[in-house]
Amino acid sequence: MDKVAAMECLQQRSVAPVANSAALEALERADLIIYSPGTQHSSLYPSYMTPEIGHAITANLKAIKLLITNIYEDAEITNYQAVDIADRARFYLREKDSRDFPDPLLVTHSLINYPDQARSGAAHIAPGDLGLIDDPRAIRIGEYEDGSSGFHDADKALTPFINTIFRQRRSLKLAVLMQEAISADKITQSVLQMLRHTASERLPNIDLISELESPLPKSLQEFLPFRTIHVLPGDVRQFLSESDYDYVVLFESSGMYHGGDIMKLISVLESSDLDAVWGSRRLSVNDIHDSYRLRFQHRRIIGAISYLGSHLLSLVYLFLFGRYISDSLSGVRVIRKSLLVDIPFNREPTIYNQQLLSGILKKRGEVLEMPVRFFSQSPKKVKRTTVMDGLKALGVILKNRLFGQHG
Repeated sequence: MDKVAAMECLQQRSVAPVANSAALEALERADLIIYSPGTQHSSLYPSYMTPEIGHAITANLKAIKLLITNIYEDAEITNYQAVDIADRARFYLREKDSRDFPDPLLVTHSLINYPDQARSGAAHIAPGDLGLIDDPRAIRIGEYEDGSSGFHDADKALTPFINTIFRQRRSLKLAVLMQEAISADKITQSVLQMLRHTASERLPNIDLISELESPLPKSLQEFLPFRTIHVLPGDVRQFLSESDYDYVVLFESSGMYHGGDIMKLISVLESSDLDAVWGSRRLSVNDIHDSYRLRFQHRRIIGAISYLGSHLLSLVYLFLFGRYISDSLSGVRVIRKSLLVDIPFNREPTIYNQQLLSGILKKRGEVLEMPVRFFSQSPKKVKRTTVMDGLKALGVILKNRLFGQHG
């Protein structure tokens, strides 16, 4: 019997397996569908080809569909590259291209291992020609191996996607820490601005923390739609460490920043898994120029030094961490609590900001800068950053980058 006749004979005797109804229902309701690595031809492809499996997966429009490619070769995929594994998976999910399911309905993300060059060997599956990928949004490339075990690090591979699902299901719990306020009036003004820019349904998940020597007036507290907490400055770090907040807003309530920007920075957390949202005065060009005119109207040389100094700090971050932070001296920041409590509090804002930024960036944290409004005040009213402060800040950045110590 020749090959053609053999194929026809097998085709006549072929029987399509019936998909398990419980499995189909689970696929249609799932939040996360994982195509695991494994033996391709004798295990995975037959499962993919089972009638109705591909249809059930494509019918689920809300799920994250994660294809994890193999780390090492085996007898069935010699000379395969990771992009080949991803392509073949989609081919069989379409029942050998007999169905017209679009790629994103089958696989939303493909995880491709890219081993450290010092540990990579012939047995590792190469990523392949990533330039041929139609949509880079569907690819995640990283070192996903658990040491040199040949197994995937499940925490590294899956946690970002699981966190995304949990974040969609629950509201974030936030604390707003009012810093550098010299009176309850300063905090009250910031809170009123915040309330005018806040959707009412968001308020129950926010706590307001005051560092004043005495609690906020009861006449203010009784009208606020969220809880107020009084914590002395020396106890803030311990209080936050023992709390269950997801993020902490550090807001300078001296009068130079607008409370409404608190809600603007918080809003991006609902759709992004960020470690910090950093308010930037420099992205509000008119505000920062007005500030320089007020502060240095009779001292142009000092103004020029201040201007160049702040940009120098930004360039240092670019050189040492690969990130250009336009305003490292900002007074409006939203920080993931788990990162914040690892960094010692410092009562000098200039130093503390550099401790925060360098600590987050050294851990490869995701930082998003957003413009915030800025109202300049006379140096007689607020403490300004001096040249010596700038030099100290530079020292903290270098120390943290080179030695991993919080200055």
